[in-house]
Amino acid sequence: MWLYSNSRAFHRFLRGICLVVSILILLGCSTASKKGGGQRRHKKISYDDRDAVILYLNEGLRLHYAGNFKESNLNLEKAEAKMEDLYTESISKKAASLMINDYTTPYRGEDFENVMTNLFMSLNYIFLEKGDDALVEARKVDNKLNVINARYEPDKKNTYTEDAFVRLIMGLLYEAENEMNEAFVSYRKAEEIYDTYENLYGVPAPGILLAKLVNPTSAILFEDELKCYRDKYPHIKPVAIRQSSESGEVFFFHYNGLCPRKMEDALYVPMPDGYLFKIAVPRFKRRRYSIEKCEIVLRSKEGGKDYRIRTEVGEDIGSIAIQNLKNRMARIKAKAIARATAKYLATRAVGKVVKDEAGENWAWFVRSIMNFFATVTERADLRSCDILPDRIDVGHVEVPPGTYTVNINTQDASGNAIGHIHLPDIHVKAGQKRFVSFRTTR
Repeated sequence: MWLYSNSRAFHRFLRGICLVVSILILLGCSTASKKGGGQRRHKKISYDDRDAVILYLNEGLRLHYAGNFKESNLNLEKAEAKMEDLYTESISKKAASLMINDYTTPYRGEDFENVMTNLFMSLNYIFLEKGDDALVEARKVDNKLNVINARYEPDKKNTYTEDAFVRLIMGLLYEAENEMNEAFVSYRKAEEIYDTYENLYGVPAPGILLAKLVNPTSAILFEDELKCYRDKYPHIKPVAIRQSSESGEVFFFHYNGLCPRKMEDALYVPMPDGYLFKIAVPRFKRRRYSIEKCEIVLRSKEGGKDYRIRTEVGEDIGSIAIQNLKNRMARIKAKAIARATAKYLATRAVGKVVKDEAGENWAWFVRSIMNFFATVTERADLRSCDILPDRIDVGHVEVPPGTYTVNINTQDASGNAIGHIHLPDIHVKAGQKRFVSFRTTR
């Protein structure tokens, strides 16, 4: 042993092991320290950055909330393009993620984040009054969800296969273009998907949708379906048929709360040979917020009349995120176990070589260093978009043409008043569908 431990070759061998392990530890620590990608950085976004998807997505959402819809779409388009590119990752990057952790590879976004990119691009075009472009982005959602699920094995499909809220938006856009048959088809499809939403996420079809389904102006060629929906939802009364010159519609989108944040769940398993086997996987944790509903009051500046509406849940992004991750958990765990196993086997193999060359003491030392490396670098990928809303709540009111003040009373789950929001006055034209958004995080 003395000859081996003092040989130049063996010293170079040990130094090489220590150097490689040290570099890997530093690399693993630097990547694992990024708990989530949502923190804003004061630097130019790099297209090649491992967190480029999050940076573009967060910037696009920030600009959307600020009302800069054109610039928002430029960033969201880059996020979408980057996500698509990352589905063809290099073999070397995959190998690095199998030996260190997923932070070594570019973040390509959760499935629901990919879909939300198109949803918010569609909303941007709505506020830019570009209905055709908004429809293009909305139509992409179904195709994108089909493509995403086609990448998974038949018995491992996601439950998030269709988006009810996007279908509702498509119906509103078709109706704005007076394409009533297409609008009714979209509303009908949205109602079917909301049945699934209610089972999965506890989100029933909002009243705004049901009112459209029982409204005779929305179903020119669907008399049988119209009767079916009126029988199914007897508590929803059809609105009186009005001429387009008599009224306009105002739709409110409330971006409520912040979407869940990823946390790590780690399992430590001591092996018989003293090795500490670690498996780490992510989970989404809800972030608390107190606003459950809003009462929106529109007051006519011409006549002083008030129009009051309450918001309802249209899209529960937080529940979709949680369920979407659960659907992929078996795949995530399988990869984490494979990575931890590879580290364990590598540690045993190196330990055996060192034991044969220098004895058990040196072998124990090298195995300990490599076990420390394996434990420190084994981290769940906690990157996600931090500023998506937890929910998108919707409200709808039909009003005569004119100018209106907009005041919002926020309420908790018990109906108690929390606060007050005043939005800029809005002008509603006859026959117009006017869209208004606001955001709260408290």
